[in-house]
Amino acid sequence: ADLMTRNIDYRVEVICPVKDEQAQIVLQDILDQQWYDNSKARILDAQQTNRMVDSAGKATLLRSQETIHRYVETGKLPRMPKSSMRKPSIRRRKTQ
Repeated sequence: ADLMTRNIDYRVEVICPVKDEQAQIVLQDILDQQWYDNSKARILDAQQTNRMVDSAGKATLLRSQETIHRYVETGKLPRMPKSSMRKPSIRRRKTQ
């Protein structure tokens, strides 16, 4: 949807492959944190309702904007809470 004509009338969008393996890992880590966001997240369902994710009773609240900021500063991933939301992609990390 980001590449729909109405979305690119007043801005520039750039799409390119990410070939560097370390950059791929960092990008996937960031995307995974967004999947686990249970503090500010919203669900867009089949009826096009944009409801907030229910975070009541969650043992660990995860706000992706904060965890991504910490990740960029420290390089350390937060502990991800168990979630009923879609699970992030599984990737293989090369051992060094």
